[in-house]
Amino acid sequence: MDNDKNTSKKNIGQTLKKAREDKNLTIDDLQKNTKIQKRYLVAIEENNFDELPGDFYVRAFIKQFADAVGLNGFELLNSYDNDLPNTNSPEYVEQVSDDKIASRASQRQEDDKFALVRKYGPTAAIVLIVLVVIFVIWIAVAKTNNHSDSSINKSSISVSGSSQVSESKNSASKDKDKTSKKETSENKTTIKKTDSTSGSNVYSVSTNIDKSKIKLSSTSRAWISATSNGKTLYSGALMPNAGNKIKLSKDDKEVTINLGNSPATKISINGEKLPIHSDSAQVQTVKVQFK
Repeated sequence: MDNDKNTSKKNIGQTLKKAREDKNLTIDDLQKNTKIQKRYLVAIEENNFDELPGDFYVRAFIKQFADAVGLNGFELLNSYDNDLPNTNSPEYVEQVSDDKIASRASQRQEDDKFALVRKYGPTAAIVLIVLVVIFVIWIAVAKTNNHSDSSINKSSISVSGSSQVSESKNSASKDKDKTSKKETSENKTTIKKTDSTSGSNVYSVSTNIDKSKIKLSSTSRAWISATSNGKTLYSGALMPNAGNKIKLSKDDKEVTINLGNSPATKISINGEKLPIHSDSAQVQTVKVQFK
């Protein structure tokens, strides 16, 4: 960058810093009020925008900063418009494109569901009615046969029936217990939060599943990226109430997940929810370590 642009950046950083100090606010106070991580707030005051998660968040964070210290965020952005990253950068265009594709795909799925209902609904209703009629007839015939048999040898059938029911219940109960214990031993995953390092929240995962799965979902639009062993596992935007699954290999022992809207984001590993607090910073980094 040339010298004039560096001067402009220093001016916007100094303007925000002075406004914060005039309000007698510390960086920690500002982090609590804006939910923006402390290191990003410091980077803004120092005009080091490369430390922020991307061009898409530079203007958003500056506006939140300005509003929190009593400045007009829109006016400040307009004043330094030429000195701030362009939101029409490839990163931003790619994110918007992902949003549009996800929205269209979701709408197409809804249309396909309604089309199937219209096409097969009447046939399914007729089949259901026929099955109900057959079931009612079968119940009536069964009751008639049971009444006739009980008149011949009521005592014998009662004892035999009670014994069979009792054995059947005991057998079903044992099978259910065995199945439950087997599933518990085969699919066991525990998650424990460890000490945070370098501004990241670190979670230790203990599991006996060979290939783990990470499920991502969000209650509002959120940008997420996940990397492991220097490769990108996922990068893009999640639509509200939509989700995505990441399949991990045995070599993925540590996964780094960057969250652009952490209060709205939910992460689960093999069905176990990652304990991300709803009042945590808006942008944060999560590290998942597998044992």
